[in-house]
Amino acid sequence: MFQTRTRVTDRAAQKRQREAGSAAALKAVASAQLFTQLLLWITFFGYDRAQQTVWQAVLMIAPVWIALYLVWKNAGDSRWTALGLLLCLQLDSCLVLFAVSGFIGQLIPQYPPWVGVLIPTAACFMIVLTAQVRGVGYGTAVFKWLLMGLFLISTVFLRASNRADRLWPILGDGLGSTALAALSGAGSVWACALIFALPKDHTPKKNLRWALTPWALGLVWALWVGFVRPWAAGDSLAVAEKIMGLARHAMSVVTYELAGVLWMLLLPLSLCGCAASAELLASRAFPKLPRMIPLALALLPSCVVLLIWPGEALAVLETLLPWRAVITLLCGLIGLIRKEKK
Repeated sequence: MFQTRTRVTDRAAQKRQREAGSAAALKAVASAQLFTQLLLWITFFGYDRAQQTVWQAVLMIAPVWIALYLVWKNAGDSRWTALGLLLCLQLDSCLVLFAVSGFIGQLIPQYPPWVGVLIPTAACFMIVLTAQVRGVGYGTAVFKWLLMGLFLISTVFLRASNRADRLWPILGDGLGSTALAALSGAGSVWACALIFALPKDHTPKKNLRWALTPWALGLVWALWVGFVRPWAAGDSLAVAEKIMGLARHAMSVVTYELAGVLWMLLLPLSLCGCAASAELLASRAFPKLPRMIPLALALLPSCVVLLIWPGEALAVLETLLPWRAVITLLCGLIGLIRKEKK
């Protein structure tokens, strides 16, 4: 009798452990998504708008981040919330694919531009399609400490000419200008909702850490961008030149190359995370939907846009990306209302 009880207890404990590991893996995907979108916003839009006060813009984004966290902390699941988050994931994948294709274009300039769009899209599609449902999550969790180390090398240990006096005057062009920059980046923290939407169980103990860490890392990135001042406003730089804007000031070739490794790991992981998150959300809202459909919905629109309008994509994204915050907040409120009615 005691043996039977011990086995049942062990099985229950193993099941709880597996569920906790699965939830942590999915939260790692959401946290990496939040981290990637903040860094990309600072790199492509934030610095051009606020320059040395871009770190203040990241601070001003905090109320949006807090609102999303509080709403989604108690929100329930529904088909409408899943569809809204799928739209945000499509915008995420478009920005990530834009960065990936631009990065590949500099690494292998002899290839035509469409190669840098089609190859990552096809590779991501096949990786997620052939992996387990939570395979991308477990992979992201494995790389999280490596990404953290590469991030520190690309900022704190960059050994670039970073001077605090570049942050003065402390208000830059004024609070109004900084607030406008923050408004343009409000959508970059939308993935805070994924920390609650992806795992089925809402375990409150570590959720704050999963959401807070990428935002804090984004603040460090913005601060170092202001310290180093990687380019002047109005400079016509290629995509890869902006991505490597901080690393170009490194005093060591090794540091420069490791900064490139950060982006080479982070961007493909984030693109796969977009597809895997879309698949999981769609499978919950529509259980009988084939796996290929949500993956195609997450990746193909971005691929088509960047193939047809590569030059106009970034300008269009600058207009659309902030709306992710509004969409996610509305989805969270819908989920909250539906949960209270139940």
